[in-house]
Amino acid sequence: NYAKVGEFVRAARMSPFGNFMSWPSEVFRTGFGIFEQGIKDLKNPAMRDLGFKRLVGMTLAMGAIPYGLIKGSQAIFGVSNEEADAANDFVAPWAKNAQKIYMRDPETDELYYINWSQNNVYDTLTRPFQSVLRNIQEGIEDEEILLKGFVQGIAEAAGETASPFVSESIYTEAFMDIWGREGQTREGRKLYTDQTPGPEKVAIIMNHLAKTLYPTTQPFQRTKKAITGEPGKGSEIYEIPYEFAGIFGFRPIKLDPEKSMAFKLFEYQKAISDSRKLFTGEIDPTTMRTASDVIERYYTANKKIFENRKKMLQSIYNAQALGIAPDKLSEIFEKRGLESDYNELTAGVFDPFFPSERIRDRFQELSMKGNIDNVLLEADAAISAMNSQMESLTLFDDFNINLEDFLPDTDPQGGAALPEQPMP
Repeated sequence: NYAKVGEFVRAARMSPFGNFMSWPSEVFRTGFGIFEQGIKDLKNPAMRDLGFKRLVGMTLAMGAIPYGLIKGSQAIFGVSNEEADAANDFVAPWAKNAQKIYMRDPETDELYYINWSQNNVYDTLTRPFQSVLRNIQEGIEDEEILLKGFVQGIAEAAGETASPFVSESIYTEAFMDIWGREGQTREGRKLYTDQTPGPEKVAIIMNHLAKTLYPTTQPFQRTKKAITGEPGKGSEIYEIPYEFAGIFGFRPIKLDPEKSMAFKLFEYQKAISDSRKLFTGEIDPTTMRTASDVIERYYTANKKIFENRKKMLQSIYNAQALGIAPDKLSEIFEKRGLESDYNELTAGVFDPFFPSERIRDRFQELSMKGNIDNVLLEADAAISAMNSQMESLTLFDDFNINLEDFLPDTDPQGGAALPEQPMP
């Protein structure tokens, strides 16, 4: 009953922030109540089955409605599952795992998406319930542990809901800060006592944070620019309907695979460099003391390179699924000086890393300086054999090379293990 919510919440319903305050606050409050009742039922042998059904039913109910809405929007705007999966590769990082409503501009055929999880409190509240169910299935029934995990999930869910207006991390941190101080603000003000029911504690904290954490003005600034025709960053032109919807957290975001691919290439280059450093950055007698250490590092570095190249190939496929022509993709790679990479990737070529002469000289230098064995020389035959197998791999394959096949025999006698001995 919305007449029963706090005074501040009732007042907030008159403002653009009412979308954040009234409905979500009640969902979080009652959701916590359902969790508490479910835990109580689980502790009672006679009610255990009912408690488990309560938690499972709540989780399923909160997941079914958003799924129907998302699939319905795809059907209305003619967005196939293949397009939706490909588009997910080019959304903002924080929206990767979110539920998204896809829209298609009927005139330009361009794709837009709305981060539904940001405003659908039922979706964000599903995660705390899923976490509790997973813990119970794993045998964790300690009420304190379950409560801590659930409250953390509630705080993160509330932070995501508030994120159109205030930083999600700030909100979550402030929520847990108050809960950890048992209802006391930084200034020492007591918000609730030990006798306050759990659901009311959640509502009180949200009510307090809504008063103290002021919203940002970014959605309003974008709307103003849309009205005046002032361009945004990078000469981007804002559209009034989309930006006005953004005030309430429902701004459709345009998918731009061409622009996103430039960022992906930067990430790709960095990932390949970081993968090589798994070997080159650990050339030190304290980390690579034996031939086995060298072989393991070489294997790990190349496996990461393989995974990153395969990930980049999938991004190329996703861009093509969204209508980016191969010639255009080749041009994007060429501008980054990666034309040869594009040709190799599309051909499925895996180019494994192999120690250069400079790296070999570094191992020799450390060997002479420390008067120790050159472990690279000892591992040379194994990594050369492994490299030959890797060169036969393609990016269309799985990385099915077994490290154990290349490690030296660790048995000091070099013999087989003893057969099973008879018991005395």
